[in-house]
Formats: sequence, structure tokens, C-alpha cells
Amino acid sequence: MSLELQNQLKLILKQRKNSPIILDGGLGSELHRLYQDNKDLEQLLATPLWSAIILDKDPQSIQKTHLNYFLAGCDICITSSYQANPSVFKQQGISEQKMENLFLLTYDLVLESIKQINNPQISQQFDENSNINYKNQNQVNQQEQKKFIAISLGPYGAKDGLEYNGDYSEKLQIQDLVEFHKQRLYQILKNPNITNVNSFLLFETIPNKLEIQAIIQLINQEKNQSICNQLTKRLPIMVSVQCQNAEKNAKGENLIEEIWPLLIKQEQIIGIGINCCMPQYVEEIIQNLKQFLKQNNSEKFIICYPNSGKIYDIENKKFKPNTGLDPQQFSELTAKWYKAGADIIGGCCGTTPEYIKEIKNVFK
Repeated sequence: MSLELQNQLKLILKQRKNSPIILDGGLGSELHRLYQDNKDLEQLLATPLWSAIILDKDPQSIQKTHLNYFLAGCDICITSSYQANPSVFKQQGISEQKMENLFLLTYDLVLESIKQINNPQISQQFDENSNINYKNQNQVNQQEQKKFIAISLGPYGAKDGLEYNGDYSEKLQIQDLVEFHKQRLYQILKNPNITNVNSFLLFETIPNKLEIQAIIQLINQEKNQSICNQLTKRLPIMVSVQCQNAEKNAKGENLIEEIWPLLIKQEQIIGIGINCCMPQYVEEIIQNLKQFLKQNNSEKFIICYPNSGKIYDIENKKFKPNTGLDPQQFSELTAKWYKAGADIIGGCCGTTPEYIKEIKNVFK
């Protein structure tokens, strides 16, 4: 595994001294905002493919979302491949060739956004509806301009909403989960533009121990010489789990006793943490994880990007108004997360570029 990306992240943290590396916010949240006047497009987000269907129907909006986050001040953007799933693509009538193209597109849209933020004219082209005033990108120093790409690999249960409880079928075997992730990796990693200099794999919102074990098994399949595993061995990996509280993952398994011990043993996994949980649990989770890593002489990065705390209306498929933390309230908590030991901080469901802008302001 190349150490270049790992060393770059360490250098950024060292140079900033009192600031984390900043991740982006919710992809679906920002797409909903962009689509608020277009009900037809907003309806697409309710399909089993979620934001992945937008890759086919309106890729420009996904690129615009990545750009919005970079301009808000994030260092890392996550690709739109969270729910990109070969079997669901087929169920939705998407051909094999188009599916391959869409998987390639998930990475290229972030890459294009990085190129755009280095364009002197781009600050004048930012979405006028954001109500955020961004500094001129020409004034950003070279270190600030270094951007990274997290290749999203969501959990097996995402298409059924099972990432929030981890209750997979009892008939599901670990090898089924290995094959699920392997198929997606095979498609995503065909992209010749992917490099281990600025990219890493992000297995995110993983809800149970079984899927963690499957991911580790996939990583360690040294005998399989497929393109999937050859590239996997060269790309750094981070794993983020979903939690129901400060002590247990979505399935109810203890983080300290059952989850973190599995992950710290893997050299290629350079970062571990949590996402898509309620913000009130984050500080304690990070404190416990930091102590655990110290006790085990591990220097893995700690990543956290919780939800905004907004309550999701399952029936109407949208967040309930007047729930959760606003951008300023959310950003104030991030200072506590950083102090607790988080190296990489961002937002998940319900967060938008405004949240990332406020986080950036906290650490100025």
C-alpha cells in the first residue's frame, strides 16, 4: 500500500496545528435543496438507487454539489457511489454498459469539481441560491487547495434502509457480503483516473460486525488476482460505522469490545470512525475510540461525520421541519469532537454546504 496519501493527511494536520481535515456534508441533503423547485427530480431520490439514479438523470447536479462543498471549505469529497449497486441498477432497467459508465462517473464528477475550484473564474459561478459568501479561491494557499476523494462504498442493507439497525437476513452468509462489495469495487476501480495519491476507499455506515468481517476478508484475499483486489491492495481504506448510541453500533454490538479490535489489526485501513449517527453521541464515541487506539499503540485517523440531528419523515421521504441542529449549532460541537481526538470531521444526512462553511469558520 502506498503511504503517500497517509503522509499527506498527517502533514496537513501537523501544519494546521489546531484544525481537523474537513470532510463534506450530506449529498442527498444538498440535492434536495437544489431540487426544491423541481418535484420530478426530487422524486428520483426516493428510488432504491437514491442519489445514484441522479448520475443517470442529472449528473451536473451531483458535480455542482461536490463543487458547493469544496467551495464551502472541505478538503475531502465523497463520491456518489454510496448506493450504486449492480443488482439494483439492473432492477431499474439500466444496461450493463450504462452501469459501467455510471460507476466511472461517480469518481470523475468529484475529479472535475477539483479542477474547477482551481479555475480563477469559478468563484463567480457558484450557486446563487446558497446565501453563502465564499472567499476568492485565488487567495487560498497551496496547502488549502489540496483536495482528496473518498470513494464511497455503502453497506449491503442501504437499499432497504437496514443500515440503521443492521438486521440482515439470518440466511445471509459472510461470503454473500464479500461478493456484494467485490462486485461494486470491481466496477468502481475500473476507472483509470483513480490514484492512491489523492484517493481512498471509504466503507461507510457499516451497521454490524458481520459486514466488518466481510470487508476485512475482501481486503485480505491475496490469492485472488482480480482487478478488484489488485487495486484494493494499493488504495488506503477507511471504515466508518453507524451507531445507535455512544457504546453500540446499529446492530447493538459493542464498539470497544467487538468492532474496533477487528479494524485496528488491518494495516491497509488507515482510518476508522463513525457516521450517520446522532450528534449528541459523537464526543463520547471519539473519546473512547481515542483512548482505545492509544492503549493499542495505533495511529489510525479518527473520522466522524454524524447527521444534523434532523428527524426523517419516512412516509413523506423528507426531513421534518424545525428539527435537528442548525449549521452554527452543529459547528460548535465540532470543536469538542476535535478536542476529543477526531482528525477528520464532516456531516452526513441533513447537513449542507452551509454546515461545512460554519465548521471551517470554527477552526480559522
